[in-house]
Amino acid sequence: MTVNVIPRRIYSEDIFTILDMQLTLTPTTSEAAEAEVLWYMETTFSQSKHLALKKIETVLLTHHEILFILFVLISDGTRYEVPSEDSSTYSTALTNKSLHTYTSFAPHRDTDKLFSPVKAMDHSWIHVSKVKYFIWLKKDNNVINVNNPHVAYGTLFPTLDMGKIGIALNQGMDMVKSVMHSKLDILQPAVDHSTLLTPSTIIFD
Repeated sequence: MTVNVIPRRIYSEDIFTILDMQLTLTPTTSEAAEAEVLWYMETTFSQSKHLALKKIETVLLTHHEILFILFVLISDGTRYEVPSEDSSTYSTALTNKSLHTYTSFAPHRDTDKLFSPVKAMDHSWIHVSKVKYFIWLKKDNNVINVNNPHVAYGTLFPTLDMGKIGIALNQGMDMVKSVMHSKLDILQPAVDHSTLLTPSTIIFD
């Protein structure tokens, strides 16, 4: 099994970024089998929901086997502005061109201020206004259609309302693990894969 991060993989703990992700089941035995994409996650920041769903539709055209789609829509409260060339921010950035870790770039942020405005070097870089979650699950062997109503919707910020997302997320994870269990039993019949059938218990609090 591989987890593919789009557009690239992460190599450093110093990188703080929002990722698109897909969970791919890739057989590594001598048995002939095709790779399958089981779970697809799309995260968009200050982009059109319509365009993001179009991207997911494109993925579904070639991956009918996807069981579970998690879509996260992050909205910015203020429009991003590049620091002006005569600003102290611009001067500071030019003085020290080395790559900063996230903690050194924004040292005053912590978990209690996760969604508060990011201000560093006398400049406001980002201000998250909303974080919304959407989930679609495959039913009756039909290809997921993101134009149909989602199975679950929730908000992480500014109001924490993730109850339905938690339930659907656990359902989706269990669907993925069930397929993995069946495939692995075929490929490795002498190995016990029953632990994969343990129900998922993800909770947002």
